[in-house]
Amino acid sequence: MPEPDETLDAPVYQPPEPRRSRLVVAALVLSAVGGAAIGGSFLEQAHWQKALKVSSVPRGCGWHRELFGLGLAAGIAGAAAAVIARARLWKAEGNRAEALKVLSHLGVLAGATVGIAAGALLLDSVQRWEHPLSYNCKSHLRQIGMACQIYADDNDGAFPTDLSLLYPEYLDSVRVFACTAKPGKWWKFTGTRKLPPEAIGFVYVSGLRADDPGDCLLAFDRPGNHQGPGGNVLYADAHAGYMNSPPPDRPGQLKELLDQTRAAVKKRGGEIRLVGE
Repeated sequence: MPEPDETLDAPVYQPPEPRRSRLVVAALVLSAVGGAAIGGSFLEQAHWQKALKVSSVPRGCGWHRELFGLGLAAGIAGAAAAVIARARLWKAEGNRAEALKVLSHLGVLAGATVGIAAGALLLDSVQRWEHPLSYNCKSHLRQIGMACQIYADDNDGAFPTDLSLLYPEYLDSVRVFACTAKPGKWWKFTGTRKLPPEAIGFVYVSGLRADDPGDCLLAFDRPGNHQGPGGNVLYADAHAGYMNSPPPDRPGQLKELLDQTRAAVKKRGGEIRLVGE
């Protein structure tokens, strides 16, 4: 009688399923894509900062924020794929399985690192853009107010009928006419001889003179320029401030200021007109 074969009781090597291997490869590829997206976003941001000579690239200019978002998504997807692959390799044995386990660990670390880095950079980019917006917008309005005062000195005390008349003799920067919170594509109009309406981000109150009361409204943010119902306003004496008020078509402080300005101009026989609503 033949002796029983002892090899029948030995554990049989079962290589990892190809699906698990593909998950590990996908995790590493996604992590690499996320890292490449972060690198590309830095290059894109540096290009626009140099081209526009600004420290914070305006919204709608370039793709660096979208690339940060791509890096975040790729990092999260890579980490998730690595975690799933690691779970499926839990009981697998053999040299190939051990190698895939190590690679899955690397995939989790790489994906998590890329995702966290991309998320932090995206948040920082948004915060650096949003935080100084109101202050910079007021600065633009003050410059417009001072230019209007100089224009009035050259034109018998009359303010310009349109803000585009200030460019380029009194204000040579197209960027000043744009609200920093919603700048549009102001850089497209650099070097033009006359500003088109879409390059100006404010509503201008035409019809004022330099001898009108200093608290008359001269210009204000278009509705929707800033988050929330408020916006910056410019007065006839060239000082600016933030007014937390509804748009002018609703009752509020801004509408009262417009009515006050209209009454002051009407008192001397003039009339105001809103340009750029």
